[in-house]
Amino acid sequence: MSAIALLTDHHCYFLYSRFINIQKSFDCLCGIVRNELGKTVNDKDIFIFFNKRCIHVKLLLQSKMVTQQRPQNTKGAHTGS
Repeated sequence: MSAIALLTDHHCYFLYSRFINIQKSFDCLCGIVRNELGKTVNDKDIFIFFNKRCIHVKLLLQSKMVTQQRPQNTKGAHTGS
């Protein structure tokens, strides 16, 4: 899933020093963060990955997704006619 992220000075940025295959999944990138960098993906850190030619970039970050719940009908509520 793609989304627009707001990059601010409230985040810590980590540049991965090796080049990656840019087609790697985000699950694979999470594994790199955990296993090679010894960190966990959270909403305060942004991890930056480049391909070998440095023409493509992938950012890995966790965002807090807000979902809107539908109100539930309560007993005795009028549903219209």
